[in-house]
Amino acid sequence: MNGPLAAPEPDGDGGLDLRSPGQRRYDALWLVLNRGLSNPGAPPSSGRASVMVTVKADPATGRPVGAAFTHLSRVLDADQAGRFACIGDVTPIVLGEHGEPLRLGRTVRLATPGQFKALMVRDGQCTYPGCSVPGTWCDAHHLVWWCRGGGTDIMFLVLLCPRHHTLVHEQDLMATVTGSTVTWHV
Repeated sequence: MNGPLAAPEPDGDGGLDLRSPGQRRYDALWLVLNRGLSNPGAPPSSGRASVMVTVKADPATGRPVGAAFTHLSRVLDADQAGRFACIGDVTPIVLGEHGEPLRLGRTVRLATPGQFKALMVRDGQCTYPGCSVPGTWCDAHHLVWWCRGGGTDIMFLVLLCPRHHTLVHEQDLMATVTGSTVTWHV
């Protein structure tokens, strides 16, 4: 096992994985839990498996403003809330100026099993340039993020491995789909 000062390890893309050993272990655990608890497009087995995130929104645009909070009062920044919204059943709750719930966001946003199969046929693997992680280990990513009003349509979904899914969110990257070709604008 690597110690906290271990050198970066090669990743599957031929580059170096610059995450700390602790972060790699956390990401691996998260991946195992995510794969074990989810089935693309299937609803959670219980309402208790849902995560409710409250966030104040700009009344003019509907976009989140400031920190988001889970029902257990965990504070999430906008990037964290976006990542949670992309990988799970998250119900966004828009709050008014005085903290009053104004509306519940859309909750049917995960790719259906049929859509995921179509992505497997079209993409086959992670679509990020140079990545060869098999599609079965990938997430369906909304090119127009769900939290920004994007729909769950095949032409606006692509397969991304968890590492590149996080990278795409952190760097706010965009791609286009033309036929069966996904082109990332990096």
